[in-house]
Amino acid sequence: KWLRIDDPVSAFAVHGVGGLWGTIAVALFNMGGTVLGESTEAPPLFGQLLGALAIGTFSFFSCFTIFMSIKKMGILQSSTLQQQRGLDLDSSNRAYSTS
Repeated sequence: KWLRIDDPVSAFAVHGVGGLWGTIAVALFNMGGTVLGESTEAPPLFGQLLGALAIGTFSFFSCFTIFMSIKKMGILQSSTLQQQRGLDLDSSNRAYSTS
């Protein structure tokens, strides 16, 4: 809340943190073995952290560029009237009854 980020479906918590944990967990818990007949070794933790940092950096700058472009076009946020009426009223799928 203090960053003023609107994430109503917790997308970052699910995909960002979950993906980061999955990337690090590969290095922590992989005991080696065979995958499709190939011998595997656990990747080093530093390599996994570096990869996670690279993915995070790329994702941040890509999203920042896209969202700032959309904001400059003036179409990032719905109008105040639409927000007050409810965004679902303009579509055929209503989330609640108006009667």
